[in-house]
Amino acid sequence: MTDSRPFPAQFRDAVRRWPDRIAVEPPAPEPGLTYARLDKEAAAVAAALGRAGVAPGSYVGLSLASRVNFCTGLLGTWRHAAVPVPLDAQAPLSYVRSICAAVPLAATLTDGGGPRDHALDLRAVRPGQRAQMPWPPGRGTAYVMHTSGSTGAPKGVAVSHQALGSYCGAFTSAVTLTAADRFLQMAPLTFDVVLEELLPVWAAGGTAVLAAPGPADPARFLRQIAGSRVTVAEITTAYWSLLTRHLGRSAAAVPGCLRLLIAGGEPAPPGLLQRSLDLGLPIGHVYGVTEAAITSAIGIFHPGQPPAGTPVGAPLSNSAVHIIGPGGQPVPSGEQGEVWIGGQGLADGYAGDPELTARRFVTSSQPGLPPGRYYRTGDVGRWLEDGTLEILGRIDAQVKVKGIRVEPAEIEASLAQAPGVASGTVVAAGDDPEHRRLVAFIVPSAGQPATGIERAVRGFLQRQLPAHLVPASVIAVPAFPLTRHGKIDRQQLRNLYQASARPCTLRPGPQRAEAVVTAIWSTVLGHHPASPDQNFFDAGGNSLALLQIVTGLQDSGHDVSVDDFLRWPTARGLAAALDRQAAPGAEAILQDARAREARRRGRPRRRTQHEENP
Repeated sequence: MTDSRPFPAQFRDAVRRWPDRIAVEPPAPEPGLTYARLDKEAAAVAAALGRAGVAPGSYVGLSLASRVNFCTGLLGTWRHAAVPVPLDAQAPLSYVRSICAAVPLAATLTDGGGPRDHALDLRAVRPGQRAQMPWPPGRGTAYVMHTSGSTGAPKGVAVSHQALGSYCGAFTSAVTLTAADRFLQMAPLTFDVVLEELLPVWAAGGTAVLAAPGPADPARFLRQIAGSRVTVAEITTAYWSLLTRHLGRSAAAVPGCLRLLIAGGEPAPPGLLQRSLDLGLPIGHVYGVTEAAITSAIGIFHPGQPPAGTPVGAPLSNSAVHIIGPGGQPVPSGEQGEVWIGGQGLADGYAGDPELTARRFVTSSQPGLPPGRYYRTGDVGRWLEDGTLEILGRIDAQVKVKGIRVEPAEIEASLAQAPGVASGTVVAAGDDPEHRRLVAFIVPSAGQPATGIERAVRGFLQRQLPAHLVPASVIAVPAFPLTRHGKIDRQQLRNLYQASARPCTLRPGPQRAEAVVTAIWSTVLGHHPASPDQNFFDAGGNSLALLQIVTGLQDSGHDVSVDDFLRWPTARGLAAALDRQAAPGAEAILQDARAREARRRGRPRRRTQHEENP
């Protein structure tokens, strides 16, 4: 029977049933935390919040770089009956303050970074001899998770303990999680997928295996799966495409321990699911929105079971999914419409914004639609003949990049404040999730010199927005193309970007390393480096683009790792490293350099924004 109790009650029972099982397994050499130890650590955090004067029910920021600290901070906040609000420790302070305007924080748990107002450093918190504080029953708001907002500011989605508990029970049942499962946690700590990687496996008594810091190329990802005996992992659609391409081009095999690879975040390209199954990947294709407790539908597919299309399966037992036509009524199977989600997993709404809540969360009593409350997702979908759900796109300007929701209006609001910009707009360019990127177009102010403005505007956005909202490219144009209705023609802008992005190609035969790096760089980013010494991340690179370049170099026969690229993030620097590798004895030199770097990285350091996981 599905357990739909609030998650604190589910976790309390897991501690009682499996006190000596490993609940959290960090990367070596850090020791794992048993359920009993994790519970004790959470009690210590709760006690520290109490000593700091934080009242139950208050909002508590989680601005944490360490995945272990996130686990203890999340549970400790719940143990104090407070509401965790995950924050990006690398985001500009002005962006964090815009979040706090709607969600006032009584305290912020940190481990060295993030805002300092009412900060409580978890590195100074030590567990006592025994957990003095009992677990609260779990009522009211469970957490607030922020997503990109169409009004120019992030919006905080408030999810109740009731909704979260029903989701945990439904997901655990759908994926058949047990105490034998080992779920890889690799999502960024500010997106709700992190809860999917932690809470259901804890409710089942299994182990959350924490990924090593930094992006993992497909080869390293598969090694971690095998080395840590991971049974379930979750990745974005873009990374799914990259991984499938790697498996198809290399001799790598799917580790036998992996029984399910969950993937989602945006519609999958045609044929991707079938190619994955042909390569031996067991896929759990998921669909969900932050406003409906993480995941609302899943389809589980195994090799040898060809799917019809690319469905995301059936709704979880706690969710109700409907395809609604223009008249507000359900449409027949096969017809397209807007996806509405209802059921127990529905969020309470947007924290501090009742007007937006009333607009997006609607109560309906239309014929054919069960009376109740629904969230209008803005996604376009349809039911297939076999009763499974397929997601086709959007009815508005919202886009998905690296599996993350992005409202172009939020970036455009910052563009409007950039010096020298008369107007600006943002589009998502790229035909598939693996190569999709944000591109900003600007019209410079009258009299503004054209030289250098694109770089200056991107630098301004980097100081205003978190990394995932900073466009990969900024392009200045004299005026925006318009449709016949007088609106900005976004498709023409995408075409303009594609025309300006002239990736060079490799010629047959031996190539200088710099030519190889430049060719792959231009293919991935859509443009040549401004100079051989331009930093990859200054050129619009991110963790997924980094993985694409590393994978491309590996496919061309170079022994290069993510760490190598992070050490030499320019075309000239990486090419010089590849040239040294090709010289006699260079492999030993490179291995020695990697060993020295590994020893250096053994010392504590702050993670940079370029080292998030995919």
